[in-house]
Amino acid sequence: MMNQAGYQLLATNRTSEAIEVFKRNAELYPNSANCLDSLALAFEKSGQKKKAVETYEKALKMAEKHGETQLAASAKANIERLSVKEK
Repeated sequence: MMNQAGYQLLATNRTSEAIEVFKRNAELYPNSANCLDSLALAFEKSGQKKKAVETYEKALKMAEKHGETQLAASAKANIERLSVKEK
């Protein structure tokens, strides 16, 4: 439910509030790659590319650890996409 609330905030351009919701959700569910992926997206939307990449990397490690191949592939693609933009 918190993730959904975060996405609703993102959809209404309330990015800083969404980040706080996603941060709290990641604290409550520290083993959730999905929570980290959502937080990374919010960082990306707010222009915080470095934090986004760092958080996508955490999501990737967590997804690989738990065998979440689709989420791992998505996180890896996002890392690569953002890394290309920074060069």
